Amino acid sequence: MTIKRISAFTLLILFLVCCRKSESSVPHCNFTDSYVETSSRSAQISFTVDIPDAADILNVGLLVSLTENPSQDADAVSKTVKKHSGATYTFDIAALEPATLYRFQPFVLTWEDVAEYGEVSSFTTLEAKMLNGHEFVNLGLKSGTKWAVFNMDIDGKTGRYVWDDPDRYIREQWGDRWRMPTKADWEELMESCFWSWDVQKGRQGMLVRGESGNTIFLPADGYVAQSHLMQENEYGAYWTSDAVDSTPGCFWSLFFGMDFVYWYTFPQSYCASIRPVNNSSFYDYD
Repeated sequence: MTIKRISAFTLLILFLVCCRKSESSVPHCNFTDSYVETSSRSAQISFTVDIPDAADILNVGLLVSLTENPSQDADAVSKTVKKHSGATYTFDIAALEPATLYRFQPFVLTWEDVAEYGEVSSFTTLEAKMLNGHEFVNLGLKSGTKWAVFNMDIDGKTGRYVWDDPDRYIREQWGDRWRMPTKADWEELMESCFWSWDVQKGRQGMLVRGESGNTIFLPADGYVAQSHLMQENEYGAYWTSDAVDSTPGCFWSLFFGMDFVYWYTFPQSYCASIRPVNNSSFYDYD
């Protein structure tokens, strides 16, 4: 068997070719014009990216982190979208902490999973608005209704309640100025806000963005029927204060999944989620 020797010069040429091929696979993009709108629990971040025609880009994304270097943080929030024909990309980031400094970093990703990162920038979320010790947001609704940031819970755990004078539950736990949303309250939320399916801290549900730019997250916590927990992390079921006139003992609930939102009638013995609302004026807040 004949063994051919490769000269040192040939090895050097091969090495340089491989390096050049590797370098050419990394796109050279320009990230500019970042803009951030914040609330106490969310942020909408936009930026422009100039992608050369020759760059083999698949996705454009954003990292958000509590650390100084988001690209090195394994716990950073990461959002990606497919590259499109426009130059501006916008990302909604929710489940943030109030009055907290965050850093964000845009990036692009090639088909070969090669990433290029833009510069790190920062924003600080706003102070939380509280009423009787419970946080709410103003979604910019014409009615002036403010929605709680969280569902009612039971001893710190996910709460699902039978329909049995629910306003009494709310008054006892949250105070007199909180109440159960009516069917009309929910209809206003559906008609005036943008709804999208989202995942926050492992929980699936609907992210609702109002005209004010503020958001609330409605977890898909399922419901309880005949002592059985049904469809948790798949569907959300939320009580209203309205009875179903044609069906005694049943009440309207808002029911949603990944790609639908509609009305459902639940017997009052079922257990569903409660998201309180209030109509207090600004000077009533804590």
